[in-house]
Amino acid sequence: ADAGPDQTADEGAQVVLNGFGSSDPDDGIAVYQWNQIAGTPVQLSDDSAVYPVFTTPDVGPDGTALTFELTVTDTGGLKSSDTCIVNVTWSNLPPVADAGPDQTVGEGSQVILNGFGSSDPDDGIASYQWSQTDGPAVVLSDSATINPSFTAPDVGPAGGVLTFQLTAVDHAGLRSTDSCVVNISWNNLPPIADAGPDQTVGEGVQVILDGFGSSDPDDGIAAYQWTQTAGVAVQLSDASAVYPAFTAPDVGPDGAALTFQLTVTDTGGLKSSDTCIVNVTWNNLPPVADAGPDQTAGEGAQVILNGFGSSDPDDGIAAYQWTQIAGTPVQLSDGSAVYPAFTAPDVGPDGAVLTFELTVTDTGGLKSSNTCIVNVTWNNLPPVADAGPDQTVGEEIGRVLCRVRLSITVDVVAL
Repeated sequence: ADAGPDQTADEGAQVVLNGFGSSDPDDGIAVYQWNQIAGTPVQLSDDSAVYPVFTTPDVGPDGTALTFELTVTDTGGLKSSDTCIVNVTWSNLPPVADAGPDQTVGEGSQVILNGFGSSDPDDGIASYQWSQTDGPAVVLSDSATINPSFTAPDVGPAGGVLTFQLTAVDHAGLRSTDSCVVNISWNNLPPIADAGPDQTVGEGVQVILDGFGSSDPDDGIAAYQWTQTAGVAVQLSDASAVYPAFTAPDVGPDGAALTFQLTVTDTGGLKSSDTCIVNVTWNNLPPVADAGPDQTAGEGAQVILNGFGSSDPDDGIAAYQWTQIAGTPVQLSDGSAVYPAFTAPDVGPDGAVLTFELTVTDTGGLKSSNTCIVNVTWNNLPPVADAGPDQTVGEEIGRVLCRVRLSITVDVVAL
């Protein structure tokens, strides 16, 4: 038997074993039989052929040795064996990088790159390295891992395209690269309305609403719109302005709350609303006392004072109080009435002047005073004559008395 010379071949190569050198000195060789007795098993094309063929297996960097034994049998049945060795050496093939499929994601999404499809036919991949080659810059979670991640950046309405390259390196240092594309689509985020802080103001004050704090994270705010949703109606200077103004209305003692809603619209048509409250506090205005017109009355006449003309612009009059501050004292029927009365006193030929002060108090406690004058005139009453009792006297005395009576009558008539 002669199994041929030892051989050396690269992995993946076709090897032909050679038993042709076998011989028999007399009756000739009847049978050839090949058997692999060591090494990584391979498949012989025909283990009974003189020249069987096989393909060397993949091996590691250290290679491997395959041992084959040839047994020949002559016509008489005698046998002989021989062996040969095929040394298979390692042929390092480069890796195949696979950066994964292209992707399309929305801005703000988490994106995971995928290098799991990369491979190496022999010694395996030793390292991965990702790099961004185009588009808005992002930060990879770990550029040396097989599947790094990142957050898709904000882009405009036109979107964005990011390109990444994966380099795979095998244990022998051979390299391979592949690229993938991540398309970023624009996610129009809604605006954020901010109607400003709540306010507290007095009635009659100019109030300015403040929408300046409103914002939009991407395409910007296109429109502002203010609407009053509660409270005493007011007129805004410009309902579509960032800072509309109005004058706080008059309110009662309890005040009033005005509610305003701001709606902002971004360029893409998305909307957002926010509200603010303007608390209007009551500014109590004082009352106006009116003691009525001055009057002239005769002594003994009934006089009625008149406070009906008094007024208050907001919360109303709570109390009336009349006080005589000059002149002959009189007795008022009710010093807290709107229309108190009294009887004009007796006065001399010069008459008299009576002065009265009216003080009114509103619900909030504010006061106001006003005065009026009552001129009292003298009513002159006639005298009462008394001629004494009738008498009976002599003729001469009668003539005298008659003259006296005539004199008194003339004086009375004159008076």
